[in-house]
Amino acid sequence: AKRVKAGVGPGGGASADRVAHNVRQSQVFDEAAAYFASPAASPPEVEAVLDALAARVCAPSMADGIFRILDVGAGTGCLSRRYGAAASGRAVVQGVDLSENMVAAAREKGGTGVSYACADVVDFAADYSGEPFDAVVFNACFGNVHSQSDVLAAAASVLRPEGRAIVTHPLGADFVDELRAQDESVVPAGLPRSTDEMRALVGGVALEPAELDDTIPYYSEWERSS
Repeated sequence: AKRVKAGVGPGGGASADRVAHNVRQSQVFDEAAAYFASPAASPPEVEAVLDALAARVCAPSMADGIFRILDVGAGTGCLSRRYGAAASGRAVVQGVDLSENMVAAAREKGGTGVSYACADVVDFAADYSGEPFDAVVFNACFGNVHSQSDVLAAAASVLRPEGRAIVTHPLGADFVDELRAQDESVVPAGLPRSTDEMRALVGGVALEPAELDDTIPYYSEWERSS
């Protein structure tokens, strides 16, 4: 677990930049976990947006099959625990987050068919040997990752053909830009705002831009080619 969390590469060699980035992220969100676990972080209007996002993610779920979701930057599980209802009880969800305190809060809040790991998604994907996922979701975290291209490549590696890599943010891309202006060490990038930007992030990876809704909430989607 420590190797996965720290950002050590698949071959065992550490990326010093990614390790430093992950340490910074885990420190920031360990300190913020109590707030994000509180009702103040999810007022009723935000709860309604999260319900709608979960329903959108699970819309392709089959009536007679399991719908597998990898929830990246799962935080306190605000979306992870919604997928079960959104997929009519057929969701199997793996949440990953760099913050131990966020993961602890998510586990305490519970949820049907959900498990959590304190992990860097790049290394989690490199080590993963289970069933492929139907969706890999980056909710309210895509601006925080060390390399957006690397995490999308990781997503592609664990998705089934025609599975989807999805980026969402309940408060929109402008909000992410504001956070980035405040502290680029925490939010080093914005969200893609055109299909050209989406395509540039996945060069050489089996993902194709499929949808972009640059409103509030923000939603973009790549589909894994077969």
